[in-house]
Amino acid sequence: MQRVGICAHKVVARHFPISVGLTHLAHKATTLELARMEFVQPASLNRLVDPPLTWRKKLELIKPLLPSIVVSGVIMAELVAFRLWAENKNILTNLPLVLLALLVPPAVCIAAIELNFHVNNWTKRRLRLGTKGIRITHAKHGNIRWEQVKRWLFAPVPDQPEHEMVTVEYTLDRSGRRIRSWRIVLAHPDQAQVLKTELNHLRERGITTAPVIELSEPIAPPERKLRVRGMVQAALALFFFAHAVPLLTTGLSSPDRHANQPLRAMPSEAAQEDRGRAVLRRFASQKEFRRACVIGGSVLAALSAAFYAWGLIAMWQAAKKAESNSSGTKPEP
Repeated sequence: MQRVGICAHKVVARHFPISVGLTHLAHKATTLELARMEFVQPASLNRLVDPPLTWRKKLELIKPLLPSIVVSGVIMAELVAFRLWAENKNILTNLPLVLLALLVPPAVCIAAIELNFHVNNWTKRRLRLGTKGIRITHAKHGNIRWEQVKRWLFAPVPDQPEHEMVTVEYTLDRSGRRIRSWRIVLAHPDQAQVLKTELNHLRERGITTAPVIELSEPIAPPERKLRVRGMVQAALALFFFAHAVPLLTTGLSSPDRHANQPLRAMPSEAAQEDRGRAVLRRFASQKEFRRACVIGGSVLAALSAAFYAWGLIAMWQAAKKAESNSSGTKPEP
């Protein structure tokens, strides 16, 4: 069958060479034109797309990460306290340093949110139509295939009649139930008309099935649903994992020539102090100390895996419940 098709193509090309050549050139020109089609929004119009970053908005963004931030701060405070103890320094005297380590993760998180928001406000938004999908900026996932695009919404901008807001709804999961959205403001009406024409043309060619919907009223900014459930379990998994790694590393490392000697018989008193006075009192040799590290690290690693699996199951159940509720209540466009 394939050979018959090739022969038929050769016959058509022999009798109608100009028609075949023009068809090939037209398809190639359409592909190149589509690959070069790009819509750019000036950075000054980002205020129409993104809401202002208030402290309430920052808290909403930090809320899902709050358990992990607290655990990270506790781990850093523990590291500083352990360092002070190993250097035989008073922890209470250096308490401000421990508290500073505790506050570092929240400060870094807030600074990262601020920086990301201002960088997005200072840069242009871009929408590029390609042969396999679209490419967008100011989004976590920039490349979206055509089969992942669900629909296009064109709506006016409040108090800006000369502009038009374009919202593309897409999904990244296989089930296609979790809908994400991305918006761009087209400054000129000609740009919106060109985009509508091109999208309708792509629908006629069968490249995409996403409908183009024109609305008469502005679209409210999408509400971001924060899923806090399961983050506590994930934070506890991080906590136990951070404590299991050094114990397992110490217990599984190759012993030196003093492995079977009592710890009190070590030649250097400085080395004994570095290992800690508690270790000298409770363990008779390095071998016994390594065995205890392996057992403790294994228990903590098992707890970490259990809490991590529990967190994944909790988040999966919450996502499934939210998707079922949204699919049952969301009206069809």
